[in-house]
Amino acid sequence: MFARISAKLTQMRFNYKQNQERKLFNRFVTIYPDRINKPAYDQIMAAQKGMANFVMKKNVGVDIYDAQEAVTSGFAVKPHKNETLQNKLLVKVTNLLTGMIDEKLISADTKAISKHESYGFCVFDIPQDGLQYTRKTKKSTEDSFLRNLYRNIEEMTEKVTK
Repeated sequence: MFARISAKLTQMRFNYKQNQERKLFNRFVTIYPDRINKPAYDQIMAAQKGMANFVMKKNVGVDIYDAQEAVTSGFAVKPHKNETLQNKLLVKVTNLLTGMIDEKLISADTKAISKHESYGFCVFDIPQDGLQYTRKTKKSTEDSFLRNLYRNIEEMTEKVTK
């Protein structure tokens, strides 16, 4: 009898903590699942904890909508008239302290690979001549759906927190 009561209390405590954690994550990363395709929604929900931990430290909030639904309902801040909204997500990042907002359209296709290119500089020393050469470098990576989502959230977070 005592063992059943103890097990029930332990389960209730676990459920309470899990619900409190879910509420905290939903406060910082809000996903509107109305029309988001199932594979994308499942991957985003699995990654919500990681995204929430990142954006909590930066004092920003993230809202993820189906792009077509968001534009027709008026949730989009920027006009997206000439862009195809089919099978895309609208990701909106809001600075919770200043109210600055940035948004992007991201593909909701979980099997697609997106390319990302970044540019930088590399300095080469030639000690025998006492010279330094600078070369422009190009780094190209292929991102999965979640990595592309993380990268875009990070870029928008940097933009709204400056």
